Parts: sequence; C-alpha cells; structure tokens
Amino acid sequence: MEALPESFLSVFRGIQRFEEAVTQMVAPVREKRRVLVNVVCRDLRIPPPPADFSLPPATFEKASPPPPPRVAAALTGLSEVVDTTLQYLKQETHSKLDQILNEYHKIDLSPLFASKVGNVIRSFQAVDAETLRQAA
Repeated sequence: MEALPESFLSVFRGIQRFEEAVTQMVAPVREKRRVLVNVVCRDLRIPPPPADFSLPPATFEKASPPPPPRVAAALTGLSEVVDTTLQYLKQETHSKLDQILNEYHKIDLSPLFASKVGNVIRSFQAVDAETLRQAA
C-alpha cells in the first residue's frame, strides 16, 4: 500500500481525535446506566442482567407507571438534549466531514448532465415547505 501524504495524516488524526472525544462522552453514560441497573437490582434483591443487556423494543409498548417527578424531569431534560444539542452536533459533524470529503473527492456530474438523465435532473424545481405539506 502506498504511503499516505503527511498532510492527509494530520486530517485523519484530527477526525480520529474528534471520534475519540465523542466516544469518551458516551462511555460515562453507559457506565451510569450500568450502575443504576445494578443499584436497582440490588435494592430489589434480584440478580443484575449481563453488562450488554438491552431492553427489547416490545418492552416499551407496555404501559408502565411514571417515574418519580425528579426522575421524569431529568429524563425530559435528556430528551431535550437529544432533540436540540445532539441534533445540532450531528448536523455540524456531518457538515464539517462533508467539507473535508469534498476537498479530497471531487464529484464530476458533467457526464450525467450531458446524458438524457440530465434533462430529467434539469426538470426538477425548487418548492417551498407549504407546497410539500400540501402534497403529503
């Protein structure tokens, strides 16, 4: 295999550092979930499930009693983080990674536009959100 240019190695290292930072953020969440499960199981005097335990989707279909108010508020807060902050992080991450990819991989669509497919592509028109809502 041919050696990668030093300039690309720094790009690769930068992306790898970002990936490690994101992974380091997830690890404590998993650990806290594991500790919580172990504490609850100990209090209920039942054996804890295996470390890789995950609830099957059918479990969530059953109605269950609501958690205590402070726990419900914390869960709502976590959902808000997912809906806002993590969504923003995801969008920004993909945008920045796409910028990097576009620098190293140019997509030449000119042969596509020169073919009959190009006429179909040219026929597409931009539409506003209201038009899309009405079409749905």
